[in-house]
Amino acid sequence: MEIAFKNYKFKKENLNISFKENTIIGITGNNYNDFINIFNIINKYTNVYIDGVKLNNKNLYFYKNKISYHKNLNKMNINLSIKDYLLSIIIMNDIKLKDNIKKIKDSLIIANLKDLDINTNINDLSTSEKTLLTLSINLIYNPAILILDDIYLGLDLNNIKKINLLLNKLIDNYHKTVIIVSDDQNRLYKYTKYMYFIDNNKVVLEGNTKDTYKKINVLNKYNFKVPDSVVFINKVHKKKNVDLDYLQDIRDIMKDIYKHV
Repeated sequence: MEIAFKNYKFKKENLNISFKENTIIGITGNNYNDFINIFNIINKYTNVYIDGVKLNNKNLYFYKNKISYHKNLNKMNINLSIKDYLLSIIIMNDIKLKDNIKKIKDSLIIANLKDLDINTNINDLSTSEKTLLTLSINLIYNPAILILDDIYLGLDLNNIKKINLLLNKLIDNYHKTVIIVSDDQNRLYKYTKYMYFIDNNKVVLEGNTKDTYKKINVLNKYNFKVPDSVVFINKVHKKKNVDLDYLQDIRDIMKDIYKHV
């Protein structure tokens, strides 16, 4: 399922941007927290298109629960148990389920939180647990489009690998659209396939992830951090006069170095 914004007035700028299915898309920018608010306009159905169909008063209910977005819980103060908070989301969004508690527990298992007691207060969770719980909330909807806010925040490498395996499985098996909004350029470079760079509410750079991060002059111009892997590849090129591929995994980069040196 594809979501698109066409001539949407955002912060005095006309926004035209589309997110295609079957891939992991990244969004970053110096004001990305403001930019993520565009997804709240889905409820206002203003110049928002799903698979080419413009949202309106008649079809909004059909499409609304096909799109999931929840702010990372680390950015919120919620003094409720996991069970009570997730039940409130299910009720408020009129999500039809046979067994609400089972669905909550299943979503926790999928998000690698199977040992978490659903009666635990959200404020008592660690940073990584709150991030994983945010993903769990997104999965309750069984959405076609997942919008993930800072999905890597506080996660160790093991959890990051598990989450990315899950996201790729959702894409490969169920044709989901996954949109990651973050300013972690290292993670975006490694795990996304397509990127949008936002500056002053405008898309200043977009394209295949590897190709966009090659454009170091553009990244520097708009004060985007160049990923460590890209910095390393360019240092090797300057010192050894070796043209390495812009690979996203450091292990693959090292193999490429041994191949050329």
